[in-house]
Formats: sequence, structure tokens, C-alpha cells
Amino acid sequence: MHWEDLKSKAVKTKDKRIGNIVNILDDEFVIQNGRRTKYRVPKSHVEQYNGYEIFLDFSSKELKKFKTRN
Repeated sequence: MHWEDLKSKAVKTKDKRIGNIVNILDDEFVIQNGRRTKYRVPKSHVEQYNGYEIFLDFSSKELKKFKTRN
């Protein structure tokens, strides 16, 4: 998987869509939901990619631990 090709792709947790990838870092990627909410998620949490959407291995309840101000 080429991480740079995943910019702007939709991201889903186990139970809902949470935003799109806006940046790729060394071991993480940044998801933006709306205008301000961003999450830095380790790449190791990607469970599946179907060519259109990235699926994470946790639920939206666990998402808050990845919230960032940057």
C-alpha cells in the first residue's frame, strides 16, 4: 500500500465514517472530520482498504484518544 495515495480517502471505524485523511506521517496518518477536529492514528490500526475507504480496527468510542490539536 502506498500511503501517499491514501490522502483524501474516507476513513471508517467499526461503526461509522469519521472523516478523510489529510496528512501522512512516518508512523501515523491524520484524519480530519469537519473543519477543525483532527485525529492522529497509528498506521497499525488500519484493518482494511478497499480502494475507496480505509477501515480501522476500533470503534468510534475509542477515537477520542487519538484527537489532536494540530
